[in-house]
Formats: sequence, structure tokens, C-alpha cells
Amino acid sequence: MLSNAKQKFKVQTTDAGIVVTLKGNAPDSIASVIVLNLNDMPHAVMPTELTENNAGILELTAERAQFKNLDAQGAEYQSDKNCIAMWTSEKAMVYWTFTVKTLGKFKATTEVAGLKPSMFNVSVDNQKNSIDIPASGNYGKFVPLELGTFSFDKAGVYTLMFTPDLDKWAPINMRGVVLSPVK
Repeated sequence: MLSNAKQKFKVQTTDAGIVVTLKGNAPDSIASVIVLNLNDMPHAVMPTELTENNAGILELTAERAQFKNLDAQGAEYQSDKNCIAMWTSEKAMVYWTFTVKTLGKFKATTEVAGLKPSMFNVSVDNQKNSIDIPASGNYGKFVPLELGTFSFDKAGVYTLMFTPDLDKWAPINMRGVVLSPVK
């Protein structure tokens, strides 16, 4: 504890990571800081690679989405709703980086919710689709949305980018994206 450097806490390593057991009251109920000094460099757990499953389907979950928020507002992952929520800014971009191992065409789908119709562009490399987003009437009522087809001519790492249309943007919530092989 920064306010009392002599205070010690019980620390143990578990399969879930490092667990620090706190005791007593915090010096400040709003902002108390605990310093964790490690003897060695931590061993970061790399996230599992986003790639096709055994059925050839690529599932890009909302919790694995990445964000480019170009102003104070933007978009964020909300675990209680399991979606990308508060996507209020037309300047915020949402994307996933993933690995394609199986070549071919993939149909992309998602689910969206919003009060008003909206529009975004979905792109992978030089492939781009402009997608009209229907209003569902409620931020918690998700409706299916087809995002088009994308072709992958070579195995490798790709980025699927969602960019709001500056003139037609209205706030939405969005689930993850599923890329299914086209037979």
C-alpha cells in the first residue's frame, strides 16, 4: 500500500493467475493504490489465436474486438450484455485481427441493435461493403445482419474493420461476427 509501505498482503499463484488477499480498510475508499513488486518478469498469457474452428467457421466474439476511438466517446465491450455497446461516435472504429488458414469465400454475419437506422462500412484488405443497419427499436433487441462475402486468396493474418458512415451514423450495439465458408 503506497500509504503504508510496510503493510504486507498474502499473495499466491493459482491457475487463474496471481491472487492478492486484502485485509483491513482501504486508506481512501475511492483511490487506494497497492504496489505489487515482482521478483521476476511476469509470464503473460497470450490470447488464443482467432482462426477457423474444425467446421471451418471463424467466430470473432465481441469480447475480442479492438477499438480505435478517435475522440472521448466511442465504443466499448460490455460483458453484462456480451456486445460492443455505447458505439455512439461516428469516429470510432471496431476491428478484429485474425488468421485465415483455409482459402476461399466467407459469408460474414452479426447481430445489431439500435433505435434508428444506421450505416457502416465493413472491410478486409481492399474488399469493402457498405451495410445499411436496420433499427431494432431497442438497444437490447438484436436482429441478424448480413455483412457480405469476403474472399481470402492466401493464408495469413487479416483485419476486419468496421467504420461508421459519417453522414448516416446512429448509435448501435453489436454482437460478434461469424465468418462461415461459402460452399
